[in-house]
Amino acid sequence: MLQKDGGSRGSVQGYSVGGKTGTSEPPVEDSDYGYVASFVAVSPADNPEIVVLVALYNPQEGNASGGRMAGPVVSKILSEVLPYLGISADKIDIGTTSSNSLLTVPDVQNKTVSEAQKVLTNAGFRIQINTTRNKNEVLVSEQVPAKDTKLPNNSLVVLYTEENSVRTSTTVPDLSGLTASQAADSLKAKNLNISIEGSGLVASQEPANGTSVEQGSVVKVTLNTE
Repeated sequence: MLQKDGGSRGSVQGYSVGGKTGTSEPPVEDSDYGYVASFVAVSPADNPEIVVLVALYNPQEGNASGGRMAGPVVSKILSEVLPYLGISADKIDIGTTSSNSLLTVPDVQNKTVSEAQKVLTNAGFRIQINTTRNKNEVLVSEQVPAKDTKLPNNSLVVLYTEENSVRTSTTVPDLSGLTASQAADSLKAKNLNISIEGSGLVASQEPANGTSVEQGSVVKVTLNTE
């Protein structure tokens, strides 16, 4: 998360947010008017797709700063609107290697593309699909990875329809010696997913470096502290 020129109270986990706080004092001639606490934010910060402005008039607390009062409201709005609009998070949250921290890929086959996008986004996944037809009418015919696959938050699910079932391949990069975060970023750049075992640096991977696989495939990475 990247917070620019504003308070951290407007942040949203997984997304970059640029923001500016504001706090205005009441006019001298009308002290009963009260303070105005405001916060304006854009997200994603480097390529904005949504702008939110929250202004709270005469907040009934001693500290009426924009960051403290309006920031949390902005955060709440963005945390619900960004996934609803299908805007992908910026980082794969690899969390821990515990299976309890992983998400389960939903079954979206035979759903409309718009339904599938909503289900996957709400479940914490990114989506890749190429269709020229109405997303409320065309159905998902296949998905990669398959349903019930366990993956970190913000992993990629590639969707196919009957009109566009051509697979796109990519080459598995060399992950040896990388941290889990570096390996996840390297695979994300190739539209691949990561499955992690162990801790430390990458000691082995499957498929191997240079293997051609479908986009959305899962690369199993074993970490070793030695």
